[in-house]
Amino acid sequence: MASSLLTLLVNPNAFFGRDPPEWEALRTPALIVLAAALVAGATAFLTTGFLARIMPPDVQQYQGIMVIFGTIGALVGIFLFWVAWAGVFFVISLLFQGKGSFRRTLAATGYGYLPLVIGSAVSLAIFWVFSPGIRVAPVTSVEEIQAAVTALTHQPVMVLSGILGIIFLLWAANIWIFGIRYARGLTLRNAAVTVGVPVALYIIIIVWNLGVLA
Repeated sequence: MASSLLTLLVNPNAFFGRDPPEWEALRTPALIVLAAALVAGATAFLTTGFLARIMPPDVQQYQGIMVIFGTIGALVGIFLFWVAWAGVFFVISLLFQGKGSFRRTLAATGYGYLPLVIGSAVSLAIFWVFSPGIRVAPVTSVEEIQAAVTALTHQPVMVLSGILGIIFLLWAANIWIFGIRYARGLTLRNAAVTVGVPVALYIIIIVWNLGVLA
C-alpha cells in the first residue's frame, strides 16, 4: 500500500493508468479524506480556541461550544468538499463527453486528497509552534469580531500556511488531472481543463482571503 501511494504522489499517470479492479472502490480514498478531515479538525480546534480566548467575556463563556462546532464543521466540511469537487469535475467533464461513473470520479478525487493531508499536517505543525507568538488585539465588542478574524488571517504564520496550502493544492490538482482523465475517459488536455478551471478559481479565492488582492 505504501509503495502504491508513493506512486500516486510522484507518478499519478502510472497509478491510475494501470486501472486495477479495486481502483473504483471507495475504501482507500475515503480513508485518505478521513485523514484530511482529522487534520482539519485538529487545526480548527486550535484556531477556534485561539479566537475564543480574545473574544469579549460574554462570548468567551461559549468557548467550549465554539470549539466543538468549529471542529465538527471542519470534519464534516472536508467530506462535503470531497463530494463537491467530484461533482464539479463530473459536470465539467460532461462538456468533453466524459463517460465514466460518478463513483470513479469520487474515487479519483479522494485519492487526490493525499497531498492535502500532508500540507494540512505541515500547516498544523507550523501553527502549533508559532501560535504563542501571534499577537491579535483582544476584542471588546461583538462588532470587532470580524476585524479580529481578519487580523488573524493576515498574520505571517497564517499567510505562510495559506501559501503552503496553495502549493499542496496544486499537487493535488496534478493527481486529479490524471485521475479524472482515466475516471471519465478524457484526453489529458480536457482533463486538465476540467480540473484546472475550478482549482484556479479556488486559488483566487484563497489569495483574496489572504489579503493579497484586497
